[in-house]
Amino acid sequence: MLYMYLLTAAACRARGLAAARAISRRSLRLRAGSTNTLDALREELDKNGVDAFVIPSDDPHLSEYVAPCFERRAFASGFTGSAGTAVVLKDRALCWTDGRYWLQASQQLGEGWELVKAGAPGVDGIAAWFGTDEASGVDTVGIDARVTAAAFSDALKEHVAVRHLEENPVDKVWADRPAMPSSMLRLHPLEFAGESVSSKLGRVRAAVQELGASGLVISALDEVCWLFNVRGGDVSCNPVA
Repeated sequence: MLYMYLLTAAACRARGLAAARAISRRSLRLRAGSTNTLDALREELDKNGVDAFVIPSDDPHLSEYVAPCFERRAFASGFTGSAGTAVVLKDRALCWTDGRYWLQASQQLGEGWELVKAGAPGVDGIAAWFGTDEASGVDTVGIDARVTAAAFSDALKEHVAVRHLEENPVDKVWADRPAMPSSMLRLHPLEFAGESVSSKLGRVRAAVQELGASGLVISALDEVCWLFNVRGGDVSCNPVA
């Protein structure tokens, strides 16, 4: 039994080291390219007729941890923490992140980028910032609605005009952007899931009816995987697809 435990621990450690090396290599590549992207991104802003573009950390499911192809904020700015939002303007480039990442961001942000310490006293959030004198020359802000929360877009609209860009400007300048993930789904055995799909669906439907609703949209990847007892491998260290 101890022998099997040691083998399992060694295998997990090896996988962890391999994942860490892969993340490190990707981070170095993104950082190396980030300082040369601002001019190209600003050209895309001009082509699209917007004064600024917001680059969140999210994928279309608004996940905290995303596949490499959705690490647009990391590619553009060089900052590879899991939380943060970048804003590219014609004459400035700002990156908001919370206190967990201030040191990391200050070390990683590329040339021409400014760190905005989200949550610090007197520091405006992104949407509110567009209503300050600092953003007085900004009339139209571009977003990629596929990776932007509706609530954030609505908050922006209180201060500026918001335009959805069909093609994300970061993708236009990211020559070696990783491919979309394509890992296979696998069934999560009932002995580990603890509850069948039909039972879970029944409980969800009952809760929906109690609320007087006719349906429920579930978009978070972990919730989808839990509900249907499936797992995937599209995101490093996260069993989702």
